[in-house]
Amino acid sequence: MRAALVLATLALALPALAGEILLQGDDPLAVVASNPDRASMAEGERALGGPDAGLPGDPWYYRISVTDVGKRFYGTPDHMSLLVDTTAARGELSIEVGVYMGTYGSRNGEVLWDGQKILDVNAYGRGNERVETLTHRLTPEPGVHELRIADRHGEGTYITIDAIRLSAEGELSLVDADGLPIELASPSLPPGEAEALAAELDALPNLAAFTDETTWHATESFPVPTWDARAAFDGDPDDGDYWAGGTPAPHAIVVNYPEPISFDTNRIVWMDGGTNRGVVYGLEAWDADEGRWELVYHDPHNLRESPVYVFEPVTTTRIRFTMLELTGQQRVLMKAFELYDRAGGGGQ
Repeated sequence: MRAALVLATLALALPALAGEILLQGDDPLAVVASNPDRASMAEGERALGGPDAGLPGDPWYYRISVTDVGKRFYGTPDHMSLLVDTTAARGELSIEVGVYMGTYGSRNGEVLWDGQKILDVNAYGRGNERVETLTHRLTPEPGVHELRIADRHGEGTYITIDAIRLSAEGELSLVDADGLPIELASPSLPPGEAEALAAELDALPNLAAFTDETTWHATESFPVPTWDARAAFDGDPDDGDYWAGGTPAPHAIVVNYPEPISFDTNRIVWMDGGTNRGVVYGLEAWDADEGRWELVYHDPHNLRESPVYVFEPVTTTRIRFTMLELTGQQRVLMKAFELYDRAGGGGQ
């Protein structure tokens, strides 16, 4: 069996210069570097939209809260934390935080650098909703530093972060708790290429579709036919059925096919306009000769509702799809998981 190891480059694939990191509300991976909780992200009920004081005022945002109300109704963490590697940076570092002000339930928080407060977040009250940019400049020592944004306990319902921008001379990067670079580039096809490929895929058989002989096991699956994992493998993304889970990731599904299948393309359709989707996940295929799972691809930063992945042909009887990070409602909401054999003409 041949399986391509399709990994994103370690460089941050963001609309930013080498010495700049721009994280918007649709970049959830970046905020889990040292925070075991998932970052809350939701589509704004009254999105401001358009340009603001310097950071994007789009309909995506993070909510942070330590209150029972925030955790029960919004699933919020009590802080968001980044580990920033400034080893290759030079001189002054600019830290900008875009905060929604005056929204319902907004209260106060703070921004800390290596545990020391550098900014107050005072977003109390309703009315005059807007995004304001809070800015602090410092000269960091070379190494890894923690940037943390936290709610103040007992002072409100939540604080709402629209975007974060870090900029300096030289190079900046984000790392995880083990000091490894966080990859923010998805291996999925660009939207234009994915759209151009859609008609070709629609004309081919979906090799992932379950048959009566297919067996499977999922770590998360509702015991309702329209909501269990089979709904994503029924070959019909438009029937209203979807794989629905009720708990946060990680989750995985292992599928055993009665005969070997060969495929080189994977298309996934996530639920609800991309609001509830997998962000960090990967596909593996079982290598019977080696007796182990082989990685087909790993996506560390999916931001698309319907991503398409193209890789070297794989032949196997077993696949495993693992989701490590979800966004939106923090549960599996997948309408379709499809595999295609474009190189071989679509046959099994």
